[in-house]
Amino acid sequence: MRGRLRDKRATGFVLLATAVPLVTSLVMGYIAIEELDALCKICVGIYASSTLSFLAALTLFLKAQRAPQDTQETRSLVPFLIACGIGVGYVAAATGAYAAVVPDFSSYVGSCGSLSHPKIRRGSWSRWDRRSAPRRPSRS
Repeated sequence: MRGRLRDKRATGFVLLATAVPLVTSLVMGYIAIEELDALCKICVGIYASSTLSFLAALTLFLKAQRAPQDTQETRSLVPFLIACGIGVGYVAAATGAYAAVVPDFSSYVGSCGSLSHPKIRRGSWSRWDRRSAPRRPSRS
């Protein structure tokens, strides 16, 4: 890393870069809990990893703030702009790839606004409901 662990600007960029998934996780977590009233294991893992990444970047940033700075060496803005361009390019490529293969959801547009809640018998979420299972023929 060529001594960039003590560089205030480099660690600030990492902090800013990890803040994006943290804010996204906070928004998506709020929507999942408040609007959908549901959480999935994968989403919780993403929320936790986003939080841990941000905390690690924050720790690195705070350590860089306390470290003595090298006053003789000036850092160029060019690597920062290249890194930003790569990040924006990656997001644009991923968005473009998704947009190229996204299925047609026009049939669902009129049905927005409500979630259907089927009637589920007690216990059917946690274990197989044996009463509704097909019966095996008896061996006689």
